[in-house]
Amino acid sequence: MNEFEPGWYAKLKGDPVNRRTFTAAHMERIQRQAAQSRELKTRRRQASQRKRMAAGAAVLVILFGLALNYSRLEKWVATRWSGDTQEQIPAGPSHEQQPPTETANEQQGKLIPVKLTTAFGMLKDALPFDVEQIRNVSLYDELEDKRIDIPREREYVVIQNLAWISLDAAKAERSDVGRTVTLRVEAVDGIYTIPYNLEQNTVDLGNGSYYADDMLLLLVKGLAEPDTRLAEADRILEQARVELSEENSGKRDDSFSLDADRLLVGGKDFDEWQSQLLLFSQMQPFRFYDSVTEKVKTMGEYGGVDNLISLNSRLLFASDQYKTKDGVGVGLTKQEVLSKLGKPNLETETEWGYRTGDYIRFYLYFDAGVVKYMSITMPA
Repeated sequence: MNEFEPGWYAKLKGDPVNRRTFTAAHMERIQRQAAQSRELKTRRRQASQRKRMAAGAAVLVILFGLALNYSRLEKWVATRWSGDTQEQIPAGPSHEQQPPTETANEQQGKLIPVKLTTAFGMLKDALPFDVEQIRNVSLYDELEDKRIDIPREREYVVIQNLAWISLDAAKAERSDVGRTVTLRVEAVDGIYTIPYNLEQNTVDLGNGSYYADDMLLLLVKGLAEPDTRLAEADRILEQARVELSEENSGKRDDSFSLDADRLLVGGKDFDEWQSQLLLFSQMQPFRFYDSVTEKVKTMGEYGGVDNLISLNSRLLFASDQYKTKDGVGVGLTKQEVLSKLGKPNLETETEWGYRTGDYIRFYLYFDAGVVKYMSITMPA
C-alpha cells in the first residue's frame, strides 16, 4: 500500500546534514558572542560587588556617627521625653573636643546642705562634721554668682560661730527678708553649705534659723558689701587686730593712767551712752548672739547726725561732733592727739588705747594718720 508522504518527510529521509551550517565563520561568531556575554556578566557582577561594598561602608559610617553622638542623642531623647522643647539636637562633635565647664548649678549639686536633727545643745556637737578639722571656709554670693574667699587669718570667726552657738539660746524666727549668701565649709568628707542672711544676721541650719555673733556680721559685710559703713568699720578694726597680734608690733605701758573724766565722750560713759541710744531714731538694728553671756542682743548702725555704730561691748563714734573734755575727736592727727592727751598706754599704727583705773577703755582708730573712730568699751 502506498501511503501519503509529505514533502518535509522526503527531505528528512535524505541527509539531514547535507548542508553545512556550523562553518568556521559561524563558529567564530558564536565564540565572540559567548566571550562578550561572559565579559558582560563579569562587569555586572563587579558593579554589584562595588554597590554592596559602598552600602556596607555607608552603614559603618552611620554606626560610627551614632556611637560618637550616643550620649548627646540620649540626652536629647531624655529631654524630649520630659517635655522640654527648647533644646535642639546638638551638632556633631568637632575634631577637637573641649572638656565641658561646670555651671553654677552643677557645682551646687556637689555640695552638702547642713540639716540638723536636733535643736538643743551646742552647735559644734550637732554638726555633721568636726569643726576642728575644717580645711577651708568661703562665701558664695548667689546674687552675683561668684565665690568670695575668706582670708585664712579670719576663718576663726566662722569656726568660732559654728562651735559656740547655743541652739537653745540663739534660736531666731525664720525670715526670707534680706540678702542671703552661703557659707561653704570644706571638711574632711565634703563641702557643707550654710545659708547666711546679712540683714537678719542668721544662719539657716535646716531645722531652723539661729543668730550669729557680731563678728560674723562684720566679716560678711566687709566681704560681700564692702561699701557699707559696717564694712568700713570691720576693715579698721581688723587691721588693728592684725597689728596687735604681730610680734613686737605694739607698744604697751601700764605704768600710768588718766583720770576717768578725761576719757568720757560728750560727758558720758559707756552705760550712759547705752541709755542715750534709746532716744536715737535713725537706727539700723542687728540682732546677734553673745556666746559669753549666752543671750541674744542688739547692735545698731546709727545714721544722720548721730553717726555712730553700736557693737557688742563697744561704741564707735564716727562724727567730729563727739569730743572728750580735752577736745579729742574724729579728724585729729596723731600729733594733735599727743598734744591733748599725751602718749597712749597701747600703741600700734592703727590703734591707740588709754587706760583709766585698771583697764584700757578708751580707743582711737587711725586711718592714714587721722582719727577715723573714737571708741569706748563696756566696763569689765
